[in-house]
Amino acid sequence: MASEIQIRRAEPEDAAPVAKVLRESFVEYEALYTPEGFAATALDAALVLQRMSEGRVWIAFRGCDAVGTAA
Repeated sequence: MASEIQIRRAEPEDAAPVAKVLRESFVEYEALYTPEGFAATALDAALVLQRMSEGRVWIAFRGCDAVGTAA
Protein backbone atom coordinates (compact mmCIF):
# COMPACT_ATOMS: atom_id res chain seq x y z
CA MET A 1 0.00 0.00 0.00
CA ALA A 2 1.33 3.46 -0.88
CA SER A 3 2.30 5.81 1.90
CA GLU A 4 -0.08 8.59 2.76
CA ILE A 5 0.76 12.07 1.60
CA GLN A 6 1.90 14.39 4.37
CA ILE A 7 1.71 18.17 3.86
CA ARG A 8 3.57 20.69 5.98
CA ARG A 9 4.98 24.18 5.80
CA ALA A 10 8.33 24.12 4.01
CA GLU A 11 11.46 24.92 5.99
CA PRO A 12 14.65 26.44 4.52
CA GLU A 13 16.19 22.96 4.18
CA ASP A 14 13.25 22.06 1.89
CA ALA A 15 14.25 24.64 -0.75
CA ALA A 16 16.06 22.10 -2.94
CA PRO A 17 13.23 19.52 -2.84
CA VAL A 18 10.67 22.25 -3.63
CA ALA A 19 12.81 23.40 -6.58
CA LYS A 20 13.10 19.79 -7.78
CA VAL A 21 9.32 19.29 -7.67
CA LEU A 22 8.77 22.54 -9.59
CA ARG A 23 11.32 21.62 -12.26
CA GLU A 24 9.96 18.10 -12.67
CA SER A 25 6.41 19.46 -12.92
CA PHE A 26 7.14 21.97 -15.68
CA VAL A 27 10.15 20.64 -17.61
CA GLU A 28 7.98 19.02 -20.29
CA TYR A 29 6.52 22.47 -21.03
CA GLU A 30 9.83 24.35 -21.00
CA ALA A 31 9.79 24.88 -24.78
CA LEU A 32 6.53 26.84 -24.40
CA TYR A 33 8.17 29.39 -22.09
CA THR A 34 10.71 32.10 -22.63
CA PRO A 35 13.88 31.37 -20.63
CA GLU A 36 12.88 34.12 -18.17
CA GLY A 37 9.34 32.80 -17.86
CA PHE A 38 10.52 29.26 -17.20
CA ALA A 39 12.98 30.48 -14.56
CA ALA A 40 10.13 32.36 -12.86
CA THR A 41 7.96 29.23 -12.89
CA ALA A 42 10.48 26.48 -12.11
CA LEU A 43 12.35 28.32 -9.38
CA ASP A 44 15.81 27.27 -8.31
CA ALA A 45 16.54 26.67 -4.61
CA ALA A 46 17.79 30.23 -4.04
CA LEU A 47 14.57 31.69 -5.42
CA VAL A 48 12.51 29.23 -3.39
CA LEU A 49 14.28 30.53 -0.26
CA GLN A 50 13.46 34.09 -1.32
CA ARG A 51 9.82 33.12 -1.88
CA MET A 52 9.75 31.60 1.61
CA SER A 53 10.69 34.99 3.05
CA GLU A 54 7.78 36.59 1.14
CA GLY A 55 5.06 34.14 2.17
CA ARG A 56 4.18 30.62 3.08
CA VAL A 57 5.41 27.70 1.01
CA TRP A 58 4.03 24.22 1.54
CA ILE A 59 5.56 20.87 0.62
CA ALA A 60 3.93 17.47 0.25
CA PHE A 61 5.74 14.20 0.87
CA ARG A 62 4.89 10.60 0.19
CA GLY A 63 7.23 8.74 2.46
CA CYS A 64 10.60 10.45 2.02
CA ASP A 65 9.86 11.74 -1.49
CA ALA A 66 8.74 15.33 -2.13
CA VAL A 67 5.75 15.07 -4.46
CA GLY A 68 4.12 18.50 -4.46
CA THR A 69 4.35 22.12 -3.43
CA ALA A 70 2.15 25.19 -3.15
CA ALA A 71 2.81 28.83 -2.29
